[in-house]
Amino acid sequence: MAESASEERPRWSPNGRSLAYYSDAEGSWDVYVVDVETGVSRALTRAPGFDGQPAWQPTG
Repeated sequence: MAESASEERPRWSPNGRSLAYYSDAEGSWDVYVVDVETGVSRALTRAPGFDGQPAWQPTG
């Protein structure tokens, strides 16, 4: 991960257990989700260009 990475626009999950955000940590803007209890983050997208503005969808 880049030392100068930007992490933008965090959005809480409906259950309050995760945050979605976008970051340029790997060189392009991708969407990530982090488990707030464990602090473990994972990429949801890995594409060149801009992937951002994450939004949660209701389940059900």
